[in-house]
Amino acid sequence: MKNSNTPKYCHIARLIILLVFLVTFANQAFCQAEVEPWGNINGIRKKGQLFNFESSIVVVKGNQFISTGKERQQPHYKRSGDDQIITTNIDSLFIKEVVTDLSGGRINVTVTLNAHAAIVNDGIFFCLTLPGEGSMRFSGSSEEFKHFVDAGRNYDGLANGGKFKTSAQKITVKFANPEAIRIRKDTTHGKNELKFYVALKLNGLRKGEILQ
Repeated sequence: MKNSNTPKYCHIARLIILLVFLVTFANQAFCQAEVEPWGNINGIRKKGQLFNFESSIVVVKGNQFISTGKERQQPHYKRSGDDQIITTNIDSLFIKEVVTDLSGGRINVTVTLNAHAAIVNDGIFFCLTLPGEGSMRFSGSSEEFKHFVDAGRNYDGLANGGKFKTSAQKITVKFANPEAIRIRKDTTHGKNELKFYVALKLNGLRKGEILQ
């Protein structure tokens, strides 16, 4: 006889802590995140000027990348005070994202994942798309990247956070704990972009698995 208390989906509660990061600009004036209804952040607006970057949640399986985006899912968006709350799903992976505007030119992003069925993939990532020029460095990483280097160099490893700067803007990303990250340069179709992947969960999810 099956236990009726057995969970029907995987609730990754610990991601609420693991994916909390701050995006800070040098000028501490009030800033507001611009969030699309499907959950992707388009940047932060300060005094009418938009500092561009883009976020997405990406499921990777081999050479296949499935990400949140316009007309790709059926998201639900609402605003509650300083929080912008988006719920959506990629197949059986259900996602809740909360973007909170803070003082001092910062935003908090919290992501919670629920697997309603077994999910086979190489990993689920939070991805920031940044300008391909400029420089970057990472804290808690290999010695090579502890000082600023040209943006676009690949990196796979752990980090406590990172800094990205161009002539126009500076972005600081911080984690509550060391996280697995990947840095890739994207030059397809004439692009010059930097992809900064933060691992939420690697190697798939099992139905009924609970991580917290």
